Amino acid sequence: MLTQDTDGALHVLRAAADGTTTDVPVNGLRSAVSRSSTRWTARRPSASRTAPSVRTSPA
Repeated sequence: MLTQDTDGALHVLRAAADGTTTDVPVNGLRSAVSRSSTRWTARRPSASRTAPSVRTSPA
């Protein structure tokens, strides 16, 4: 499960077969995940992040 601490850092909460859990900090993950109400949802890339179209001038 993806969680967030009070400082805004992301963590992965992992559960083992024996019932124990481990909280693993996530490093290097950009803000591609946003919190929507009480659940996490991935944001879609915006149109501004797509490659620009190539125009050719008339010969």
